[in-house]
Amino acid sequence: MPADITITDTRLYTVRPNTPVEIKVAIGDRQAGGTSLMYKGVERTAGTGFEPIGAPGEDVRFNVLHCVTTVRDIDPDHNHTSVKYTLRGGPVEQEYPFQMEVSADGHARYVIDFVFVQ
Repeated sequence: MPADITITDTRLYTVRPNTPVEIKVAIGDRQAGGTSLMYKGVERTAGTGFEPIGAPGEDVRFNVLHCVTTVRDIDPDHNHTSVKYTLRGGPVEQEYPFQMEVSADGHARYVIDFVFVQ
């Protein structure tokens, strides 16, 4: 049975007061997967485009966005997985790339927390 591998990390993202923040999650390397987002105790799945975080005009400073992305190795040519999180709405749009190798048909779990700071 293939082993699961988990990466955990916490990243800071600078935001502006009362300014909307959005996230986009892109799974790479021709692998399959999905992402669960949790913000202020509310969980939902991420789509393929930018997803709003918080309510319109909400001040997201000093809050945490918890992301769990599970990627399954389905490409027969390699066992490489990658995920790129893109946050926008702060002074700078920022990309956060992560990658790891898994065993054939294995799963990678990316557990990433984004802390919104001023």
